Amino acid sequence: MIPRSLLVVVTLVGCSGSPGPDASKTQSKVQPQAEGKPEAEAEGKPAAEAEGKPAAEAEGKPEAKPQPVHETIFVPPPVPGPPPEAFEADDGRYGYRDAGGEIVLAPTYAMAMPFVDQVAGVATDEGWIFIDRTGRKLAKAFVLDNAADDFVEDRARIVTDDGHYGFIASTGRVLEDPTWSFVERFSGGLAAVCEGCVREQDGEHFTMKGGKWGYVDATGKVVVPPRFAKAEPFVDGRASVSEGGRDLVIGPTGEELAP
Repeated sequence: MIPRSLLVVVTLVGCSGSPGPDASKTQSKVQPQAEGKPEAEAEGKPAAEAEGKPAAEAEGKPEAKPQPVHETIFVPPPVPGPPPEAFEADDGRYGYRDAGGEIVLAPTYAMAMPFVDQVAGVATDEGWIFIDRTGRKLAKAFVLDNAADDFVEDRARIVTDDGHYGFIASTGRVLEDPTWSFVERFSGGLAAVCEGCVREQDGEHFTMKGGKWGYVDATGKVVVPPRFAKAEPFVDGRASVSEGGRDLVIGPTGEELAP
């Protein structure tokens, strides 16, 4: 015989047309267990994550560190044909025109340097910048001798608004992120770069003090990490450097060579 108290519970559930609040909670917990899966798996999550732990940690593996996100740098599409030539207008401003004499960039610049492949240095109201053949600004130029830095080995130096240095290729591509305290021109396929050095002005000239020097290749990637107190340009695969109070000669990968 069924106890009377149990009949009352069955009657209440049947009259409401749907399970009461307590019944729904019971179903949400019991249902995954009935399928033979842990609760977290039934919800599509690893069990370790449900307990507040990364899955990798629960498996004894180190959690992957997030990779730094770099801003995408604009690379201009190449414009075929010979580069346009600079000309001076009647008002003393400079622009560019093609071989047929047609103006391709209006004379709006205070000064204009010749194009090297796809890039030219021009003086604007905001200072010297590098532009592509459409007149679009690519980067702020490092100024040397009152003009934009010259291209050497198809690379020129650039500087950011917050004072970091890098390089731009004559194709218009900025090499890596300009994050160095200073950079020297390319020589022998490599360029000396400084981390932590400070500029000291001496009249019209300046020197870089302190920090550590290393080298980057033509793509802007580090090939010799900064560790030298002094780093001279590479010539014929050799460069003079100073490390730990010693003057020595190194090769392109930083290995010490015989003097």
